[in-house]
Amino acid sequence: MAMGDSISAGFAMKGFPPADFLEYRDWVFSIGGDDSAVTIPNWLKHYNPDIKGAAQDWTWPMTKGEWLDGAVSMAKVEALPDQIQYLMNTARNSYPGINWEEDWKLLTIFVGANNLCDACKPKDPLGTPEYWEAHLRQVLGLVQKHIPKVFVNLVTIFNISGVW
Repeated sequence: MAMGDSISAGFAMKGFPPADFLEYRDWVFSIGGDDSAVTIPNWLKHYNPDIKGAAQDWTWPMTKGEWLDGAVSMAKVEALPDQIQYLMNTARNSYPGINWEEDWKLLTIFVGANNLCDACKPKDPLGTPEYWEAHLRQVLGLVQKHIPKVFVNLVTIFNISGVW
């Protein structure tokens, strides 16, 4: 399972028109399931071929999650509770082979680039580290409360100055 922003949704991953306007979820390192992509689900399939939920194709930008990839392009940390709800509903209702209470799950959370953009706005409380931390702690509390038997892979944000 994955949550986050455009990075976890695979936005513009292939980088040339018209592909740069799509989300290549099947190539995202944390949740992609394209057979030729180097991803965590493909690596885990070598040890357990019954892995479920990997993203299988591209989506249109701003799609509110697909497969077990709850990421939404342009999302900020405060949007993650909705992504948790999406993942819970999808895992329970779209994957009958998953035993929600007993099966172990891997959840990658990779979010923060869009929150960093708020930091450039003078005196904007949404751009403070304290705001981001408080919301991330809320998200981790919700994960702990609502997603049993889960390993959380919390990925730190990279230096976005080279991208933005």
